[in-house]
Amino acid sequence: MTLKLLGTAAALVLLIVLGVFYSFRLDPEIAQANEALHAARSWRVSLEMHSANGAGLWGKVAVVCPDREDLALTGAQAGHTIRVGDQWWTDGLPSSDKGYTPNPCLFGKDQPVLFGSPVAKAMAITAEFDRAVRHHASFSRGLQRNAGEKACREWTVDDSYTVCLDPYDHLPRDFKARDGSVVARFTDWNQEIIIDPPAR
Repeated sequence: MTLKLLGTAAALVLLIVLGVFYSFRLDPEIAQANEALHAARSWRVSLEMHSANGAGLWGKVAVVCPDREDLALTGAQAGHTIRVGDQWWTDGLPSSDKGYTPNPCLFGKDQPVLFGSPVAKAMAITAEFDRAVRHHASFSRGLQRNAGEKACREWTVDDSYTVCLDPYDHLPRDFKARDGSVVARFTDWNQEIIIDPPAR
């Protein structure tokens, strides 16, 4: 009787382990996207942000990994920020980040700003995707559609936002927060982009 119970317990443990393993297995498209995003060296993001009170903010972000960003905002909170290495400039003057701007080129480490801000998720889609995969987020496959001139497949991540992935290079074409407050379009993946410190 004891052996029978032990055998049943062992079988249950095996089923639980297999269930956990298969639940955490990545869809091949998500795994390919994660690899492509880890390998990305540069890209641009066009952002549209709308708050509940109707105020709008538009942004243009350029990223060159491992350590350069250019963020220009217009609208309710206009400004221009550049990062080169660990130096920051805002509107041409030396500044600091204070943890509000995510690092798109930082993988394998949690950045608190990515957990709650859809703007940060869009600005740093590479690091955000890495975070989602590491934390076993749910990825729900959607329909294939066109984003501009390219086809892409929509994926909903943790019912929080959708990202449309190109089926050929596996890179994101656009992003939309679930509530529609943030929309982003990604272009110029792995193209030559120059980001220099402000002229003095």
